[in-house]
Order: sequence, then C-alpha cells, then structure tokens
Amino acid sequence: FMGATHYLFRSVASTLPIADAVKQINRSLCVDNEQCMFVTFWFGCLDLISGELNYVNAGHNAPILISDKGATFLPNADDMPLGVWEEAEFTSRSLTLGKGEMLLLYTDGVTESMNTENKELGDTETLSEANACAGLSAKEVVEKMLTHVRKHANGAEQSDDITMVALMRK
Repeated sequence: FMGATHYLFRSVASTLPIADAVKQINRSLCVDNEQCMFVTFWFGCLDLISGELNYVNAGHNAPILISDKGATFLPNADDMPLGVWEEAEFTSRSLTLGKGEMLLLYTDGVTESMNTENKELGDTETLSEANACAGLSAKEVVEKMLTHVRKHANGAEQSDDITMVALMRK
C-alpha cells in the first residue's frame, strides 16, 4: 500500500495543485481497497526563495513550526487519511517560513511512544520539547527530539516506527 502511495505521489506531484494531487492519490488508493487500508499523508511544496510553503495534511500528525518565538503546531484541516473514502476533499493551507524558522515533521511513533507504565509521550510533551529547540540546527533538533523520546520510553520496547524530518530556511 505504501509502495502504491509512493508511486501515485510521484506520478501526480509535479503536475497538479497539491490539494488536487492528494485527491487523485486518494481516489486511486480507494479503488479495490477491500482490506480497508489507509495511510496518513503530508504533502508540502516549499518555494526556496520566498519561503512560501503550501501543504495538505491528510490525517497525519500536525508538523511543528519552530522559531525564536517557540514552537507551535501547524494549523490542520480535519482531512482524513488516504484510502478511506473515495469522495474525500482535501484542504490546501499555506504559510511563509521566515529565515531561521524550522519545520519538524514526524510520525505518530514519536507522540505514541510508550514508557514502561504504558503512558504515551503525547502531543503536549512533544510540543514542549520542541519549544526547547529554538536556535538549534535541523540535525540537532532531530537528535534532541529522539533523545527525549528514548528518555520517555525508559527502556520500553518501541511499538511503532519513529521518523523525523526537520528543515530550516536559511
């Protein structure tokens, strides 16, 4: 299913506006999906000169914007994951990344990381740790966040993938 998502993304990403591209990917994934599989999906297009970021979030964790003012979740529409409903609509949003601002994207394996008492890390604590990342490089942010996830887990077995991508506009 992920392979099909990747293929579909590559086939439409540069030819359609992002909301239309996500809608097309979703429709294709819904065809013959008897297993009711789905995928959360975040698609962004960043203009490297202006810093304008257009994005669609289809049921994925809200990325975190980190600046010298702290960290905030990007606003999300209530768009559903891909593969759930063929007629789903997707909302394109935009913002301008200022110089020195960073975007942190991550999988739910970060926020749903469990400790030995079966307590999830959660959105609030993830955002709190991201607040302490202002002024760090993208690499340092990922390392700091991963260290925090591991500290929270306190030796508990990892139950989901943990993936993070940080990008900073210079």
